[in-house]
Amino acid sequence: MKHVRLIRHGESAANAGEASRDHASIPLTMKGVEQAHLVAQSFNHAPALIVISPFSRAQATAMSTVAAFPTTPFEIWPIHEFTYLEPARCANTTVAQRRGWVEAYWAKSDPAFTDGAGAESFFDFICRAQSFLDQLAKHPAQDIAVFSHGQFINAVAWLIDRKSLVIDGRAMADWREYEITNHVPNCCGYMLSMHSDDSAWRVSPSAPEEPRMDVIRRVPGEPTKPHVILCACSLKSGRRPFLKRATRCLMTILRCMLSKDYKLPEKLGSHPRWAARTEKPNLGFRPERYASYCERSSSGDEA
Repeated sequence: MKHVRLIRHGESAANAGEASRDHASIPLTMKGVEQAHLVAQSFNHAPALIVISPFSRAQATAMSTVAAFPTTPFEIWPIHEFTYLEPARCANTTVAQRRGWVEAYWAKSDPAFTDGAGAESFFDFICRAQSFLDQLAKHPAQDIAVFSHGQFINAVAWLIDRKSLVIDGRAMADWREYEITNHVPNCCGYMLSMHSDDSAWRVSPSAPEEPRMDVIRRVPGEPTKPHVILCACSLKSGRRPFLKRATRCLMTILRCMLSKDYKLPEKLGSHPRWAARTEKPNLGFRPERYASYCERSSSGDEA
């Protein structure tokens, strides 16, 4: 069976709200570099091939994995991000400054429209994603890691899910809604699979099978997230019933703490130690940063 892990690049300077000179040379932030290290350590075996986008932020993300598996060959394929706005017009602008242009582009709902020199039409973008799937199917490697971009990854997943043969205005609007609904966070993605006796791709959310505890590190400038560590513990202790039950209990408590309506399960709430606990603890959740993230992700202008 062929397995392909699609991975979006780590946090870029544009993702963090900075202006970008052009779409191809956006660098990673320090957080993005750390995310790239975590991705490299999440592999439990060496891939047979590493495929990388020509854009610098994807290449910088992939280099940690390339360094971790020096005997694995890597290739650069045309799996760069969808550049649907004219690059010259977007030079030295932020995601927020481009939002009006983004909305105007998608309002046209014209797959053949090209915004200007250096821009790509939606039709050409989808054809490029389909060519990528065809190239993957023909490649002899059975275990492939791919470092690309959010919109390109969602174009691949959309083609597999929708099996769309006609790229018209309706299909374009459908993809736009699909991309916003299934926004791919930095260093996340999908797992593609294809049986040897079947030519159809299958897509599922990508997740390491057994993350190692040494992967859990504190990202500089970010609060420690105990619920992330517990998720790794629960996967690591899958064969230890006691630890698994204990982890589930702790995760339930944390979910209650992080929810808007802080209310413990009835059994825990009745205990004297928990009954006196009425205030919601601060576990590092920052509403203003979450709102900013939602605003960026909903714009559809991936960087």
